[in-house]
Amino acid sequence: EISREGLLKSLKSLLVKGIGLAIEYDENHPDFPMTGQHMDNFAKRWLLHSLLWSFAGSASWDVRNQLADLLLRSSGMMLPDDDGSLADYRVRVDTGELELWSASVPRV
Repeated sequence: EISREGLLKSLKSLLVKGIGLAIEYDENHPDFPMTGQHMDNFAKRWLLHSLLWSFAGSASWDVRNQLADLLLRSSGMMLPDDDGSLADYRVRVDTGELELWSASVPRV
């Protein structure tokens, strides 16, 4: 059963995960920590990622794409390619940019 409380807990978990990723990145890169722009890019994209997957992760592909479109329109953010959906991308901690999930899967 889906509840508001459960959705908000999912959102909180993903946001905390993003904060942890940023801290871990800075700890592992003391000579080159995230700059202001890098952090800003990562935070904005991670927020959209978190909203999408916490609220529509268990939804149908069509519903997930509708929320993805709404989030992109509301944020003014653009995808790197005009093709696809926000759900097709992941947030790279090292750059703060979006990358197609398929690009991170090893090719056999």
